[in-house]
Amino acid sequence: MLGCALEYYGVYWPLFVLIFYFICPIPHFIAKRVGDDSDAASSACRELAYFFTTGIVVSAFGFPIILARVEAIKWGACGLVLAGNAVIFLTILGFFLVFGRGDDFSWEQCFIFYLFIILLFTVQLLIAGQLYKTNKMCWRIIPTTFVLMDWSWNMECWIRGKLDLLVCNLQLLGLDLRADLKVNLLYSGSELSLGAASTSSLQGTVRVAPCDCRDQSCECLVASPSLNHTYLLWLEVGTGTRALGSPLLALQPADIAQVLYFPARTLTSAGSNISFLCLYQSSSKPVQAREVVWWLNLAEEIPASQYSLLSPRVSQVTLFNVRATQPGAPFFSNALYCCHQSRECHRGYAEFYVIVKPLPPSEVGAELSRNSWGLLNVSWTKPVFASRDLTFQIRWGSASREDIPWQLYEVPDPAGSWAVIKVEQLCVEYVVQVRCRELDGSGYWSDWSRAAQTLVQDIRAPLQGPEFWRIVSEDPAKKQRNVTLLWKPLMENDSLCSVSRYIIKHQTPGNISWEDLVDHGTSWTFPWIEPTHTITILAMNSVGISAVNSNLTLSQQMSTVDAVQSLSAYLLNSTCVVVVWTLCPHISGIKSFVIEWKNLNKGEQMKWLRVPPNLRKYFIYDHFILIEKYQFSLYPVFAGGVGKARATDQFAKGD
Repeated sequence: MLGCALEYYGVYWPLFVLIFYFICPIPHFIAKRVGDDSDAASSACRELAYFFTTGIVVSAFGFPIILARVEAIKWGACGLVLAGNAVIFLTILGFFLVFGRGDDFSWEQCFIFYLFIILLFTVQLLIAGQLYKTNKMCWRIIPTTFVLMDWSWNMECWIRGKLDLLVCNLQLLGLDLRADLKVNLLYSGSELSLGAASTSSLQGTVRVAPCDCRDQSCECLVASPSLNHTYLLWLEVGTGTRALGSPLLALQPADIAQVLYFPARTLTSAGSNISFLCLYQSSSKPVQAREVVWWLNLAEEIPASQYSLLSPRVSQVTLFNVRATQPGAPFFSNALYCCHQSRECHRGYAEFYVIVKPLPPSEVGAELSRNSWGLLNVSWTKPVFASRDLTFQIRWGSASREDIPWQLYEVPDPAGSWAVIKVEQLCVEYVVQVRCRELDGSGYWSDWSRAAQTLVQDIRAPLQGPEFWRIVSEDPAKKQRNVTLLWKPLMENDSLCSVSRYIIKHQTPGNISWEDLVDHGTSWTFPWIEPTHTITILAMNSVGISAVNSNLTLSQQMSTVDAVQSLSAYLLNSTCVVVVWTLCPHISGIKSFVIEWKNLNKGEQMKWLRVPPNLRKYFIYDHFILIEKYQFSLYPVFAGGVGKARATDQFAKGD
């Protein structure tokens, strides 16, 4: 019953063992009855009854153990159930030894037995109820944490600050916290016992700890607690005129030795000073601070000159110029023990880590200056626990080219948290990381920070428009010529750093002009109707439009001018063809040449390139197959239009 009734357990699975208590005597009763009717079968029946009874008893002991193993109940509840099993089964055995020795079995004996069991359970329930009522008014304390449980509210308390602040967290059960409700924790130090004390007898010494409540949780702060006193506390909830108070509850020190440290764990850097506070408490009497000695790693006693007394109970020790843990040392941290001068030490200790390698910088950011040429701006936040001046190092590289090694930059200003680095490529996504170490050169570099990545953004308007060419095709159905413009995408260094759209400007005789916008793609087709048609293609990004652009004039009259006298193509190898040409006499005014080539067997798309006007030979690098048939064409380009092409579909032979 206690395994279910005590609030610490609060689970009623163990009540199923009652079934085993009730069915345990049944095999014996049946065997006695059958034995009276048939003496020949009495021995076998009795053995079978013993077998079933043994199974029931073993199951009654195994059932709570299984529940505890699967964590359905606590092991404490399991122990109470096992103890109850032993009492019940011994009682049943005693009943049959006293009342069941004779052979004159009667059902009246069975009735008396079960009446006896019911009376036994009733007595256990009364005892469990009284113990549960007593348990509701008890405090349970663990080192630095005090826990109280009541039927309507739970409270957990712990020490905060320099052992001078008791923080209590309340969980209100079944209470709706309205906006007009105020919750206060009232407390008083008292020498009266819990049974003799009342709220009226404590009016002169009562203190109030206001509680900050949100949802079903409240936080109450008790300032300057005396841990060697007994406190009586109660909760008061109410509006402006009416208040609801809880029963008195007692808070007492633990009855075991304990040591409280502040801080219990901390981080420091090599060469710095660090202080710890200790409150030592013994089961026999409070330990005065002057009786406390400090040990480092239980191997080195700290000199008394480094102690100081903050109060009669609180001792402070200061470690000067702490040494860094050497690489390969067996421990990464140091343990600080607060002991009695008799060299009695508690197993608890304070722990501190000495930083040799600082933590990496955080919140690293990187961006390219939009108004300047080639400036990479890097910013960061100094790492936490950095008690000394640090020097920083930056590394950066291309996010898309892992084969390119990192570049390093030493930050000249150790007090700063930003740096500006000159870079050559503007339209590249850079990955940036920062690390640090102590300025005097001691210790190691920190790990590299998390990577920051720049975004490619337009620095300025494109430097120039794209190079383009045209393909003229006949449309017999519509009886017109169509012109398809082809252009090559701008390189990043020319677009600075992207192109959002292309603008195609048309100019025909009579000053008639219009524009076409191409957001995606590198081609555009339109009908050629006028005898002369001039085209200009501009590149545009988020900053502006290209200022330097090339023009191409389409002229039906110029397309008949025969300026190229001969054209030959020589296959040097599978990746190179040299094209050689000569011009007709007395030809001038050529601005450039355009060479076209394509594979006639596979029907591949035509390829083209522009050649300066002073050349008469050009090497074309592509993938060529000797057994395939190729066509090469050469167009002279004049200011007034494109002249007649000279073409060849065979590779020439010769040196």
